[in-house]
Amino acid sequence: MPRMARWLPVLAALALLPLTGAYGKTKPQYEVGRIVRIESAPQGDATLYEIYIQQNSQTYAIRLNRPASRPLSWKLNDPVKFRIRKRDIDLLQPDGKRITIALDTTALRTGALLGLDLPFPVARPTAPAAIPTWTDTTTARCRQVLSGNSQYSGLMNACRFALSPRNLPDFLCKETMQRSIGAGPPPFWQPIDTLSMDVTFLARGTDRYSDFWPYDPRLRGVPGWLSLAQFGREVESIFDPAAHTHFVYRGVQKLPSGSASLFAFEFDAANNLRFPLIVNGIKSYPGLTGLLWTDEVTGQLVRVQAYATELNSRIDLQGWAGAVNYAEAPIAGLGSFLLPAADEVEVCLQNGTCYKNLISFAGCKKFVATVRILPGATLQH
Repeated sequence: MPRMARWLPVLAALALLPLTGAYGKTKPQYEVGRIVRIESAPQGDATLYEIYIQQNSQTYAIRLNRPASRPLSWKLNDPVKFRIRKRDIDLLQPDGKRITIALDTTALRTGALLGLDLPFPVARPTAPAAIPTWTDTTTARCRQVLSGNSQYSGLMNACRFALSPRNLPDFLCKETMQRSIGAGPPPFWQPIDTLSMDVTFLARGTDRYSDFWPYDPRLRGVPGWLSLAQFGREVESIFDPAAHTHFVYRGVQKLPSGSASLFAFEFDAANNLRFPLIVNGIKSYPGLTGLLWTDEVTGQLVRVQAYATELNSRIDLQGWAGAVNYAEAPIAGLGSFLLPAADEVEVCLQNGTCYKNLISFAGCKKFVATVRILPGATLQH
């Protein structure tokens, strides 16, 4: 029977935190995940299924036997309610009937679909010296996104930051991208190259890339993954009112930079209008699920960690994960702004080949020069 290409260290400390609903409800009886992969093999008059349930950064692989006359009730990308107990696992079928599976070493495997190694930032963010203009319109949109729930006041600054790119000046930063290819499992990362480029953030909220060095991999067909959508588009997509993102407050977590409020988030692929994944010229808009940290004192965005769900079968991707750290950065002649400071992206293709990019941003300045700019959405994000 086929198996998952790789299982990396468990992120249980985050994935199994108590779940508190958006309306102040107590911990629900069942956790809710999404089926991201289904494998099957005939066994006489029955079928052995292995279903992969993704919940935030955690993935569970559950095996169960079903008679041929009673096929699996779920389809790929369906939501699923489940409960893991000491001796068994409960799954709620779409019709409300429960399936109980005895818990043994073969019934359940737990792991992170993709493991992210980006360290958390150390410096505590403070209020930026230059604050973007938060218009009444932006504030109203954030209240719409957060449903006016006081429990989520810690997300207000992050939301206004995400939805105020049109109030930021045009600026340019130097991006460095260290690319690796992974073989395994477990993955053994081998370097491919180190690229530098200029990323320009325009006031209309788009990222543009130019001046690749030592070469433009899009023109040479060099193997590897290009991460060209992390600078501003991801966090904007999370807070986009059209995404109907569901936020869940998960309490306070101690980080190297200090105490931070932790939120889980999720939105469906059908509502994703801003964050595409592009492979070999084929564009797809996945769902996103993940975690978001805001500083408990200042309310500033500290980190966003996201995992793609509902990956379109037309694109050659088994998984995508990304983490972005935020920090204050000076922009020459303009002041200090909260901007992405470091970034990690990991992807795995259907054949099990994985790629990792470690990204940093520096040397930001006001964008005034006329340069030859190539769109960032030509190959892969």
